Amino acid sequence: MKKRALKILLIIILFILKIGFLECYGVGNVSLIADKTSVKEGEEVVLSLVGSGVEISAFQTELVFNSEKLEYKKTDENSVVIGNRIRTVWFEKTGGEEAKKEQILATYKLKAKKIGNVALGLQGEFYDKNGNKLEVETIGTNINVISQIEEEKNTDETNRRIE
Repeated sequence: MKKRALKILLIIILFILKIGFLECYGVGNVSLIADKTSVKEGEEVVLSLVGSGVEISAFQTELVFNSEKLEYKKTDENSVVIGNRIRTVWFEKTGGEEAKKEQILATYKLKAKKIGNVALGLQGEFYDKNGNKLEVETIGTNINVISQIEEEKNTDETNRRIE
């Protein structure tokens, strides 16, 4: 138990140090955040591209997904889908006066097709109001596609633990 608590404490300290380092050197991140980490076959999942720690006036991104397990449904108007890649381009129209900071940059809707774990990769370039390329770490996400039966098992197990 003590080892586990020590590991958790160490992870928290490393996380805090990483955030401090990124803020000191002006490095931000753009994360792909799912509204659900586990979805049933046939359900939709909404992914949000969220910037943090930088003011972004323009960007271009590419989201890569497993087209055997997920199906593209909808995205913002400034995106195009080519195979298993969603490319998004956006720029702030007032010359950087309304740069995006700590907010959603884009959203994507995908539908679960096949059971399994799906890694979603993200890459891109981000620019400030002067057109300078920003140091931004991109962070993808994972979605677990499960069957209806697995969902019922997980719910039953959770209910047993609560009792």
